[in-house]
Amino acid sequence: MHKKGLVDVTNCGIFLKGNTIAVMGSLYGLKMIRRIVEDCIAHDMPHAPRVQRMKKKSQAKKDRRIKRTSEVTMNFQALRV
Repeated sequence: MHKKGLVDVTNCGIFLKGNTIAVMGSLYGLKMIRRIVEDCIAHDMPHAPRVQRMKKKSQAKKDRRIKRTSEVTMNFQALRV
């Protein structure tokens, strides 16, 4: 299991030792990681496609946030003139 992608998307620390997985982070990140790990172990599903979808969603959220911030900044600058 490649943990780098999960760490980037969830902002949680993941520690692997043998068959044991320990995760530290926010409740939302823990829930996401738990679902992915359960699917990998119980249902024998690959984790890579889900992680890629999660990355795309988080990037889209970040892009929307940046766009809104720049619009607010431009409006504020227009008022200052």
